[in-house]
Amino acid sequence: MTYAGDGSLMAGPECRPTRYGLRSVADVTQDNSSEWQRGVQWDELACGYEPGVVLGQCNVEHRKSATRGFGNDTADPFTVYSGWECSSGALPLGEAWNKAEELHRRNWWRSIERTFWTGLDQDGNDIRSTLATADVTDLTPVDGALDITSGVAVLESFAGDCFDCEPIVHGNKGISTYLAGRSLILPDGDQVRFIGTGTLWAGGGGYLQTGPDESGESGDTLTGEGWLYVTGGVKITHSATGFTPDKGDYAGSVDRLVNDITVYAENTVAIQIGCCVGAVRVTLSGCC
Repeated sequence: MTYAGDGSLMAGPECRPTRYGLRSVADVTQDNSSEWQRGVQWDELACGYEPGVVLGQCNVEHRKSATRGFGNDTADPFTVYSGWECSSGALPLGEAWNKAEELHRRNWWRSIERTFWTGLDQDGNDIRSTLATADVTDLTPVDGALDITSGVAVLESFAGDCFDCEPIVHGNKGISTYLAGRSLILPDGDQVRFIGTGTLWAGGGGYLQTGPDESGESGDTLTGEGWLYVTGGVKITHSATGFTPDKGDYAGSVDRLVNDITVYAENTVAIQIGCCVGAVRVTLSGCC
């Protein structure tokens, strides 16, 4: 909020959700049960499976083959939280939960994207089923980074060889402008797709420029270069927004030693990645 000249309060600028990030391409489900919040496992059928082909003549002997069973993958749940504090004498106590909830609403998807990219929580603990903890195939040639068009083509070919489901290419939000400058992507309703194949593009504000062998903020690539990833489908399960302490728990929210009120808004989240994950380093430069 901002203060008017007479000291009264006015509403600040509206915060509209960003478009075309991870939320626009993932299968997002709110699940308010507690069972999945202890850990998520799912059956992953073989990626890259090649169905057999036999000649349709009865005078030819055929021996059919089958894939046995399926893989089992695991995703670690994590909690995204937003904390807000203020002197308890500066506003009505009940307003603290509204402030924490709005702060959380504006920012929590960026934190999901950052966690998906880095595979770490704030204390450096690994989170399974993220880009950083997946079995990633680095498709960058030994000669170094590719131009963006070639990099996208390499990712598309890798995905096509690995699975026949719709892939998703992930990259830093700023790379969207380079892709658009080469007429590689176009908006399609609430999503963005590559023109040549229809593959989904996720330009995440929480995504970094780091690659498979680089970690966290310190691993940014050389100036003028960035990384793109390709995955199969992504499923994100999250809880309803909860509060610590619960709404209305004034006694639990106030530190009486300093007379401050502190409230946290939070969601539990789990991310599942389908099939193969590939990455490529690309050069970032204006088109033509």
